[in-house]
Amino acid sequence: MVGPKSMSSRLIGCLESSAVSRGSCRLGPFGNRTPLLPGEKPIESGSPVRVALLEDYPPLRDSIQQLVSAHARYRWLGGWGTLPKLLHGLAAEPADVVLMDLQLGAAMDGIGATAEVRRRFPRTAVLVLTLFDQPEFVFKALRAGAVGYMLKSSTPSEILAAIEEVAGARFAGPVRRSR
Repeated sequence: MVGPKSMSSRLIGCLESSAVSRGSCRLGPFGNRTPLLPGEKPIESGSPVRVALLEDYPPLRDSIQQLVSAHARYRWLGGWGTLPKLLHGLAAEPADVVLMDLQLGAAMDGIGATAEVRRRFPRTAVLVLTLFDQPEFVFKALRAGAVGYMLKSSTPSEILAAIEEVAGARFAGPVRRSR
């Protein structure tokens, strides 16, 4: 039978170490190679990491935008204060990494927002950026699909390093600034 490759043959093809460089697969959030979805284009080596933010505090949104936009390695897609606005923005252009606040006001929470982003955009990595360092928040965020968790007290260089780690499909654990 002639036609598009079956999912199983695409999975087998991803077992080859050169599959990512050939563009037939991409690295998953934990370094595993997964086949590209139909119509999905691979991230080219050297292309900027597309970053978005869900944060309800405008001054912090502005600060993160300035930080990310100042580096050619990253492409700022936008910072939104509500989940519907973020989802609309990601529908126009999916992000490689979404920075996610956990406390987003009475109408929504970052755990549910993380799960929704991962459900709708399974190839987008979510990096939690929050004030909360309690283990139960870390666990809930990871269960919802976050691949990294860091505190808002982190330095700008720590935030950029965590974005890089998550974009590189490696787990970014809690990043804490020395006190």
